[in-house]
Amino acid sequence: MLFDDIQRSRFLGKPARLFVFERQGTVIGRFTGAPIDLTIGGDTYVSAQIDRSEIKETPEKAKDKITVKFAYLRDPGAPLGTLPSTQALGDHWHPYVPADEVRVTCLAWLIGATDAPKQEWVGTVVGPAFSDVELTLTCQPGQTRARSVNQGPKVGRACWKTPYSQGPRGCGMQLDDFEIAATDIVVSGLTLTAVAFADAPLNLAGGWFEWTRGDGLTDQRTIMAHTGDSIVLQWGANDLGDIVAGSAWPTCPQNWDGCAERFADPENHYGGAIYLPVADPLQDSMSWG
Repeated sequence: MLFDDIQRSRFLGKPARLFVFERQGTVIGRFTGAPIDLTIGGDTYVSAQIDRSEIKETPEKAKDKITVKFAYLRDPGAPLGTLPSTQALGDHWHPYVPADEVRVTCLAWLIGATDAPKQEWVGTVVGPAFSDVELTLTCQPGQTRARSVNQGPKVGRACWKTPYSQGPRGCGMQLDDFEIAATDIVVSGLTLTAVAFADAPLNLAGGWFEWTRGDGLTDQRTIMAHTGDSIVLQWGANDLGDIVAGSAWPTCPQNWDGCAERFADPENHYGGAIYLPVADPLQDSMSWG
């Protein structure tokens, strides 16, 4: 038997594992654990040192997490020719984790087959773990955001509504109404300085700053402090020093005064009970706040 026949019989007998990573609706990587690149339906899956743990389905969603491991070199002095094909993918988590969701789709395909790959698992990354030569992503099924549904309001003086949400639990704040667009930004460490920040009608602490990266994706960071024309971000980013423009949004302290600063008719937006006694008169209410 020829060597090619031996190789073909080996890999035709076991489906190749395929991985698709998406961020903000954009594919940031397609990889396969097969020894060669695979082109399927016009999409190329790059051969890589990548694999996943076995898929489980149990009544408890928390137990259905999987791990995806792939090669990633943390040595900043590693020559370009030695970097694995998954290096650029790992850069999305190193040295700064993304503020948004990264979606993972696991598929299987029998090499040489004419049908489409079979989707085996879909989820999102919830945490990275690094060694010097490998990155392990812990992933959970479904989505990581908007998981609290069908929960009624909590009785309390503070507002229970979500800023900028337009749903049943939202207060009705509109992003366009509160955006602070800044240009000519000067970056020093985690501090961003711009004239627009000084002109912001509301304090931006607790809100977020967002900018467009060189690859077209948007990134954001929580604003920890706002004084005059400067804001301080919670953590850095690879391209933070290159930022010259972006937008910031304030959040809401979720009290009556904060609501009155944001709306001319706060009575139609505030979710708290401002006349509620501070102490629980029944002494045993679990929902009193």
